[in-house]
Amino acid sequence: MLYDSSHHPREKYHSRVFDEQEGYRYTYVVRDGLFIETGAYLHWLNGKIVDVAFDLSCMSGCAYKCKFCSSSRYNNGVSPPMKSVEQVESTVLNLGYSQESFLSECGKFTFSFEGMGEPSIPDVSENIMKAIGAIRKRYSSESTKEIQFILSTIGAYPSVIRSWADEGLPLETLQLSLHAVSNLNRRRLVGATCQNVKEFLKRCRTSTRSAQEH
Repeated sequence: MLYDSSHHPREKYHSRVFDEQEGYRYTYVVRDGLFIETGAYLHWLNGKIVDVAFDLSCMSGCAYKCKFCSSSRYNNGVSPPMKSVEQVESTVLNLGYSQESFLSECGKFTFSFEGMGEPSIPDVSENIMKAIGAIRKRYSSESTKEIQFILSTIGAYPSVIRSWADEGLPLETLQLSLHAVSNLNRRRLVGATCQNVKEFLKRCRTSTRSAQEH
């Protein structure tokens, strides 16, 4: 169920892979009191279509109350894996009302888990891995569309992030959201559970597949 939507007009954007972007954001009701946000960003390079990047939520709200993030105002809840497919299908449908020709001409879909929620929480991570499999199955039959996946994390569970490598999760990029240039400021913004970046990288290299440690 669509709760709200917004449109960000096409504008210049500095990136190595695209130089113009037009954005749409949708808020969907999962169930009473639980909402998810989904973004769709249309990209061009030198006037040619690059892709649609779907900014997916893996939770309603977020277990981490980062001071700058609006997700902290929502009730927390894990989004089941099929909700990720529904996010995409609902967003494609809504986007098609104004961008049907772009969707038909576009040769690439980028699925970015950069919306609400922290992907490295163990239960959430399990759902994301299932969701990636479900999305690949749903869209791999469309041979005209190339698909790729991106994950963004604050690094809450290094052992889970290590397991993504062990499982061979098909990621185009894995992004660590620093939020600040120093560990002190990062901890102030993200909270007491924030990982020291140097220690986080060390633990990602050495963690086992177990997701029990935090």
